[in-house]
Amino acid sequence: MAGEWILLVEDNDVLREGLKSILEQEGYHAMVAGDGKEALAKMEKTTPHLVLSDIIMPELDGYGLFDVIRSRAEWVSIPFIFLTARRERQYVLAGKRLGVDDYLLKPITPDDLLTAIRARLGRSQQLLLAQIQESYETSLIMLANAIEVRDPYTRGHVERVMNYALSIAEELGWTPANLTHLRFGSILHDIGKIHISEQILRKNGSLTQEEWVVMRKTP
Repeated sequence: MAGEWILLVEDNDVLREGLKSILEQEGYHAMVAGDGKEALAKMEKTTPHLVLSDIIMPELDGYGLFDVIRSRAEWVSIPFIFLTARRERQYVLAGKRLGVDDYLLKPITPDDLLTAIRARLGRSQQLLLAQIQESYETSLIMLANAIEVRDPYTRGHVERVMNYALSIAEELGWTPANLTHLRFGSILHDIGKIHISEQILRKNGSLTQEEWVVMRKTP
């Protein structure tokens, strides 16, 4: 992957510029800061896809920066990697207890650094897609249920159609991708009812020829 914004927080000017150069050569956009306080100011303007931070820094250290980022709902899912020369056990354990995504020790080779960044960005993208899909499916079900409220006769019909359709498709050996399409399609199969008047949907007797013409427009 390339083109993502990476926030690099490092108080050593020479090391910061060197790491920035490595990231930019790989195609990433590098935002740089000399301490946690400056990093937060940068994040208020541009939300990075990943944060790579030293621990021991003036103003606000890496631990403090991590705490602030994880306390903000809009930043809580941003991958956070510590890159530090602190090899003492207490520092490593402190980072792991905080829940950082990775803990890298200086000096680190460009290949190891980029491998860690790619892995964390890839995982972050997978989680984001899963969240989007879950939110999308929830929204579709809410819409379908809202339509069912207008037609009490078919209450629970959406869930039944979806479950039956998925069970049949699984027996037929459909791929996960096709099952996903089928799930969404089954949820929306009665979406056309949104244009049908409740007078027709709730009618107790037989529909007239004109009403059937309207009802057949649902697909």
